[in-house]
Amino acid sequence: MRLLVLFVVTLFSVRRASGAEKGSQLGNKKTLIAEQPECAEDVRKICKDQVSNNLNVLECLQNSQLIWKYKHDLTHSDRFQDAALDLCKGDLEKVPCKPENKDNFISCLLEHKFNITSFKCHQFLGKVATIIFSDYNMIQKFTDSCQNDIEKLKCGRMNFDENALHSQGRTISCLSQHFEDLSNNCQHEILRIAELQSDDFHLDRPLYFACREDREKFCADVHAGEGRVYTCLLRNKNKKGMSDECKEKLFLREKLIMQDYKISHGLVKACRQDIRNNQCRRGTSSNREIKLAQILICLEGATLKGKHVAGECEAEMALHRRMLLEDKNLTPDLLAACSEEIENFCNSHSIDGSILSCLMDHAVPSHQNFSGTGGYTVGPQCIRQVEDLLKVTDASEDWRVDPILEESCQRVVDSSCSSVQPGEGRVIQCLMTKLNSPHMEPACKAALLRLMYFVARDFSLDAQLYKYCHNNAEKFCNAKKDWAEVTKTTDPERGLVTLSCLYHVAYHPTKEKKLDKKCAPEVKRVMRQRALSVDLNPEVEEQCLPDLASKCSSDIEEGDEMECLQDNLEFLEEKCRIAVKNFTIEEVEHRELNPSLTLHCDDIINRYCEDYLDEDSENGDVLECLIAHKREFEVRTSPKCLATIEHFQLISLKDYSFSPKFKESCDHDVMLLCPDLMQHSSTRHKAEIVACLSGKIWQAAIEGKKPELGHKCLDELRSQLLQQQSDIRLNPFLQQSCQTDIDHYCKDVAHTEGKVLECLRENRKFLTKLCQQEIFKADAIAMADNQLDFALVTDCKHMIKRYCSQEDNDHLLECLKSHKDTAEWVNFDQKCKRIIATRMIERSSDIRLNPSLHKACDLEMTKFCAKVILNEIEFSEGKMVACLRDQLIAKKLRPSCEEELANLMKESALDIRQNPTLMNACKFEIKMCINGAQKLEEYSEGEIEECLKAQFVKHAIINDTCKQEVAKLVEAGEADIMADPILYRACSQDIHSHCPGIDHGRGRWLSCLLNVLDENQEHLSSPCSEKLISRKAMFEYAAKVAPIAVETVQELVNQAWSSPSRSYFLIVLTVFVAFIFLGGLFFGRATKRLRAELKNK
Repeated sequence: MRLLVLFVVTLFSVRRASGAEKGSQLGNKKTLIAEQPECAEDVRKICKDQVSNNLNVLECLQNSQLIWKYKHDLTHSDRFQDAALDLCKGDLEKVPCKPENKDNFISCLLEHKFNITSFKCHQFLGKVATIIFSDYNMIQKFTDSCQNDIEKLKCGRMNFDENALHSQGRTISCLSQHFEDLSNNCQHEILRIAELQSDDFHLDRPLYFACREDREKFCADVHAGEGRVYTCLLRNKNKKGMSDECKEKLFLREKLIMQDYKISHGLVKACRQDIRNNQCRRGTSSNREIKLAQILICLEGATLKGKHVAGECEAEMALHRRMLLEDKNLTPDLLAACSEEIENFCNSHSIDGSILSCLMDHAVPSHQNFSGTGGYTVGPQCIRQVEDLLKVTDASEDWRVDPILEESCQRVVDSSCSSVQPGEGRVIQCLMTKLNSPHMEPACKAALLRLMYFVARDFSLDAQLYKYCHNNAEKFCNAKKDWAEVTKTTDPERGLVTLSCLYHVAYHPTKEKKLDKKCAPEVKRVMRQRALSVDLNPEVEEQCLPDLASKCSSDIEEGDEMECLQDNLEFLEEKCRIAVKNFTIEEVEHRELNPSLTLHCDDIINRYCEDYLDEDSENGDVLECLIAHKREFEVRTSPKCLATIEHFQLISLKDYSFSPKFKESCDHDVMLLCPDLMQHSSTRHKAEIVACLSGKIWQAAIEGKKPELGHKCLDELRSQLLQQQSDIRLNPFLQQSCQTDIDHYCKDVAHTEGKVLECLRENRKFLTKLCQQEIFKADAIAMADNQLDFALVTDCKHMIKRYCSQEDNDHLLECLKSHKDTAEWVNFDQKCKRIIATRMIERSSDIRLNPSLHKACDLEMTKFCAKVILNEIEFSEGKMVACLRDQLIAKKLRPSCEEELANLMKESALDIRQNPTLMNACKFEIKMCINGAQKLEEYSEGEIEECLKAQFVKHAIINDTCKQEVAKLVEAGEADIMADPILYRACSQDIHSHCPGIDHGRGRWLSCLLNVLDENQEHLSSPCSEKLISRKAMFEYAAKVAPIAVETVQELVNQAWSSPSRSYFLIVLTVFVAFIFLGGLFFGRATKRLRAELKNK
């Protein structure tokens, strides 16, 4: 009952609040209602003689018909119009309302209330509006325009409800609920009434009564008028404690606001000047309804262009944008376009209010495939409506306008982006930078990627990008001039053309096309964001949906789809392969497009690769730098960074273009030297090109020539080959050929630091033939250019720096080996010692692994050793060296070849492992020398060979093959003392003393020493004399065991002259000639004498 009293007082009191206060005191003081100054006159007129009893007065006032009749007569009386003329006379010139038109005069004043400045007139019209809007029959034109709709929708039946409180606008409320079903004229009247009610929420009676308690709870300090209470209620409608009845009425109000922005008094008042300045009503009449979307798009466009928009207007815009993104306010067009999608996917989401989020989630095609929802996708009409809604609300500009995003990301923003000022997309940009951080929550990540999926497909939806790049986009990319321009066709912004164009200009500028300083960073920022997920990269995603579904749908973490596509590049469909290839090329050249690199390797990049960060176009320099520092402690202890680097190395093998510096440096050389590989228009595998070019290096080394490659290409090729040596996975031919052997012999060996390759080398004798061939290729390249030997340059890094920093690449091993016999060898790194010995053993196994020997003896190999087949790419186990050794013994080699061969034999004498033929022939005898107690490498230099020679001279070697090999060793030492390092060390001083000026070749030094020995043994030093005596016995026995085949007289002479018994041969020959001479002298002629004529005949 008290409420009714308040209502009556509200109608007729000049001071509404004062009346309510006094009305509340009636019961306390038990005074008569009829005696109250505010009510006395009205009670006497309406209730006449019932004024002495308050109950009778209240009963009288509850008579709906009576009250309605009184209000109707009041609003149609001349006194009512006279009051309006008196109070509003000063403003009549400002409005098009004529007093002569009595039926519409009051309604006209109400429609133009916002143009009236008189306080008394405003106050009067406010009271009139309260009376009029309490019943639709008192609203001019409304009954005529909506009568049919009222009857059709049965919205007039509530007038007869006694509890309806004089209708209180329920008919209008009912019609508002069915707004889409109304006739055009009735829709117009409903919107006009809502606009008139927008000033004061008391005028919307159903909303007023539904929200009275909510107003006191949430908006107690807000004064009514100018739409302030509406705005306050709208801001708080989703808070806990807001009643469902109030929410429902506010929802109806919002639906009308969407149809005509003027219904929101707060928006109209705050943005009136901005709407006028930006001509947002251009082309429309003043009384035509303008949808909220049109105004918001217009004002957002002005903001993005840098035009000033009042702060109060921006706040109202944000409120209304948020309103549009709530499920209950989804536009009829969107609901109609997405009806099937909502039924199929999002029916259950209507309960929790996330229909729009559901539609956005299912609009991502890859999500359909990953989630297994089948082939049904969100239709283009539905997607377009979602895009239009996102553009109207400009959700990416302020994260708070999206309720789901705000709820999901509030904690993340508080922890990681609290210092970022909202607006212009700054908070969303901050969240994108934290997408893979530990602070990111799954719900926030999902909501963020859901929104960014659409932003990535519309250039205009990114506030910062549009603000700074619109002029460039318009100038270079034919983008639309006006952000607010609406088109139903595929335009540059929506068709991805604009962003692709800006990207191309940003990374490949010319004199004519170059982005502004503020635009270029924004383009790069967007490209970084797009690289975070394949869904944000439409150029790739749209081309690769089938491949994503078939190859990257299981066991793939979110965000790893691009790496999956790259790993399967050769198996992708053509369109997808091209898209992934293009993206990978850009990703390699610009590190910001590689999120894993920036996330996991940023600190390492800043430490080791800082010099490459300031360049406009990195051209892959940062990745190359990381590869070069892959063995640094920081990289090795950062598994994710190391994995990222190795992933790049592996995918770079799939296409030559993925290594931009290599491609740029070697394009010409590849075309010239490997034309067959360049004829294929499809993917050009880098591994094939590296194999081709490296073969040219080896061939040039064998021929003793400089490689035909350019200097830059040679440097890049060395880098690629060094990577192959360090990780067998980067040499696909080797890995494929040796996979069985790897599984058998090197199963537990790490792929890094060349360990697998070294393991295979250690087990080369047991490898399959195919694997041996590939190992031979790798060894051949490393021997041709020692800088390509990863293990050598790694294990001997400090020794190289100390002793061989000035040496050429092809002499690096020789330089290190040359210090082996010096006193400094003691200070050598032990790992370096071992790798040098290993490489020397490998080099001795095949002459092709010894380019200097191959070059020096090329003629001899052709002339004397053609029977040794070297055309197969496999190890010859020293066969060619053995053949050349036989020619050394026969003294058929040229000095240059003899010198190189003697050096090789000297090394093999010091380390028997470098003589594969001897190792194979004398396995048992070698075991006898070491007694199985030690490893061969643990014996001192030359000790094992001396042991075999000692057994040989003692006739202890039974194996004929071994005996032959040892005999040839002895004979080789006889042919060139340099091939017998133990003898040479013992007699080096004696040679300088007794054989000055004599070349060492063809046994000359040894012959000299033997002559001295024969003449006077005391002239020689004791060690030399002892060694010569023992060697002389060996020479004699070796000549019997392995006599040298003599094929010509010259060879016979040479053999006799080089023999230790040449003096004996000379004496015998002299005695023979003397005997013939003496015989002729004493015994006369041996033939019969003839006459002279017979001789002349």
